[in-house]
Amino acid sequence: MYSMPLQHKLLILTDLDGTLLDYFTYSINQALESLELLQELDVPVVVVSSKTRAEIEYMLNISNLSGIFASENGSAVFIAHDLGLKFIQTSYVSGSFSVIQLGQSYARIIDTIRQAKVYCGADIRGFADMSIKEVARITGLDIEAAERAKQREFSEPVIFNGSREQLIKFQDFLKESGLSWLMGGRFLHVLGQCDKGLAAQIIINLFTLNFPSTPWKTVGLGDGPNDIPLLQTVDVPVLVARPDNSYTELPTELNSRVIKAPGIGPEGWNNAILQLLRKGVLL
Repeated sequence: MYSMPLQHKLLILTDLDGTLLDYFTYSINQALESLELLQELDVPVVVVSSKTRAEIEYMLNISNLSGIFASENGSAVFIAHDLGLKFIQTSYVSGSFSVIQLGQSYARIIDTIRQAKVYCGADIRGFADMSIKEVARITGLDIEAAERAKQREFSEPVIFNGSREQLIKFQDFLKESGLSWLMGGRFLHVLGQCDKGLAAQIIINLFTLNFPSTPWKTVGLGDGPNDIPLLQTVDVPVLVARPDNSYTELPTELNSRVIKAPGIGPEGWNNAILQLLRKGVLL
């Protein structure tokens, strides 16, 4: 299959929705060929997603993804205890994971959003304001998946209905309160001062610390604006096409080195990984 042998140990860091998972069906099936090949090659596939811990843990149970992951747009990094890894960042224990928290608590996020809503006067509704059935309807998730999506710890997806002036006031209030925001595919995400790039760097450092003699080459895959910090952090950034077959606009520096995956969502993910492996990952 390969034009040349791999000279590096690969580390894959990937977004989920619209990238490894289909934007509409949330299916992973079109990426199974490359996922199975990566498993045979013992290549770690680490999730860096806007999804919650509950959603990602569910995925770990049905696929060969790594027991290390970042949830809620890089708000926290989870490291499974059974991996036996050491790390230097401050952490706490939650269930079977050590957690490196980079963002703010959900209670503080919700309280700040409520204050910001009053301040800007816009119609703002987040998951905390919605029933499980409503989250399922808006996202296209089934009821069980919507319930997992509502198990939030560090961030809140909101639907913003208001003027541009109200949006600016809302964002200014968040900034003054020490929070940040990201535009995702469906929602505006409110979170702490963190992003996928910061979480990805911690994960990369974790692998470097625990396997110091391994020449890691990092590959990052994403499809949306909130994936840009992740793509900026890795050696090989891969941009997956969106459902309309367009690509997210990137900063000039990143655009000059990004690989545009041939295909939408998991099909593009699968094609990009197979092509990189055939090329020896751009050696």
